[in-house]
Amino acid sequence: MSAVRECRLRREYAGRYPGIEPEVWEVAANVAERLHTRRGWSPPTEPGSGRLLEDGHFDFRGGRRPSRQGSRTRLGDTPLTS
Repeated sequence: MSAVRECRLRREYAGRYPGIEPEVWEVAANVAERLHTRRGWSPPTEPGSGRLLEDGHFDFRGGRRPSRQGSRTRLGDTPLTS
């Protein structure tokens, strides 16, 4: 498994993410940064999610699994509790 987290935009959500080509694997951090810095762009997040790259809008692969309990995998994730 690659240490780099990748994502690809699902074709049916292409219109909601201008400038992101659907069905093409890219480094997730790069896509998130482009979306975050785009002036005037408002993320189409589901209520309460707070994520730029919605699980339902993108496919993901790669990345390291958390090595210890309580690790966060995405900025904004609530840490796991025992």
